Amino acid sequence: MVGGSSGINAMAWVRSPSLELDAWSQLGIQGGWNWEDLLPYMMKVENVSLGDPTAYPGSTKPSGWDDNFYGRDGIIQVGYSRTFTGVHEPFVESILNLGEQLNEDQANGRNLGVANGAHAVDITTGNRSYALDYFTHNQGRTNLLVLTGATVTRILLSNTGSEVEATGLEYISNGETYIANASREVILSAGTAFSNIRLLELSGIGNKAILESLGIETVLDIPTVGENLQDHNSVTTTYLLKEPAPITLDALQNNPQFFQEQMLEYLVNKTGLLTTLPTYSYHALQTFFSPIEVAELVNTTKYEISQRNLSKFQELQAQLQLKWLEEGTVGQIELSPYADRKIMSFGVELARKIANTSPLVDLIESELNPGPNANNDEVRGRDCRGTAALAPKDLGGVVGDDLLVYGTSNLRVVDARFVESVCLLCGADAHISSF
Repeated sequence: MVGGSSGINAMAWVRSPSLELDAWSQLGIQGGWNWEDLLPYMMKVENVSLGDPTAYPGSTKPSGWDDNFYGRDGIIQVGYSRTFTGVHEPFVESILNLGEQLNEDQANGRNLGVANGAHAVDITTGNRSYALDYFTHNQGRTNLLVLTGATVTRILLSNTGSEVEATGLEYISNGETYIANASREVILSAGTAFSNIRLLELSGIGNKAILESLGIETVLDIPTVGENLQDHNSVTTTYLLKEPAPITLDALQNNPQFFQEQMLEYLVNKTGLLTTLPTYSYHALQTFFSPIEVAELVNTTKYEISQRNLSKFQELQAQLQLKWLEEGTVGQIELSPYADRKIMSFGVELARKIANTSPLVDLIESELNPGPNANNDEVRGRDCRGTAALAPKDLGGVVGDDLLVYGTSNLRVVDARFVESVCLLCGADAHISSF
């Protein structure tokens, strides 16, 4: 997908706290890898529209109000939800009643608290805004070519000098193999926590023992390539609402008239509940069931709410080289016996505490998922990253502060995989930092 994870990562636009970004310089990474130096670039990429000042109970300012921390001239359009379901206000009030604080300026380096989350969505059209927007602004340039439907198979490397030089790459397009020669640099942004690493290792950069076991000639022995695999673990808690239930997104499927009203609202004004839908893709029920079975399912559908409890960090990291290189698959990433499981359990406990606090508790009939006996490993989601860490080499880094792969003169890794360092940096959305 052109634009990569910036177009599919729930369109979340959550900036990392200053303490996390400053940890890079504390590790010894120089060259401006800290909050103060990165902030102007994070602002440069975005064009933030103001949110509704009445969106949250107790709020006095519109989200995105502070010009010291929000960009106004960037290509990526960033906005805030202006339409909310009937459970939004009771949900927020319950959190505040538990003692949490409202955060009306979550981009200032401290993003803890209750806030109206920003999304990379153009509020004038209701459409997502992501890295592809840079291409549309520059597609007329004579020195830019985007080749879709092609698969890179390896990087061509020369090991004749003191440093390894990337001379080009090999790729397959329409069943034919081609060579693209590099005049200056080769820059990797292959996406996910896996593709860049696979390319490096298939090209001979990685753990020598693993490469030799697979018959790959080692050009650069960097044992930490493919290590440090981390996951954004998550558990979703779902609750059945009492009847008559307030308006939720379920009304879009349960109430045809309401859906038509919302569709008209979106087509005319680019507002309404259809602009708040999650960015997951679902198959039509008719793909799997007969029309009669679908009708029975819809008729029994009730109104529910869900909370997603997401752990920013993972203590137990994984290596993926052998399975990924041999099979192109990655197995389950285990949670550590104590810290990771404890964090996930705390998330579920907090979700239940919110659900049992007034006024939200007055709307809930019962908990549907995960249930008291559910295993976190069975219900958690995945968001893998961190396999080409930006860190000093002696601490397990793969790239340095110039994003050059250690030991090379012109091979860089620039996508979000470098962001998660060996010290568990950047628990927020990494693609903001990669911009």
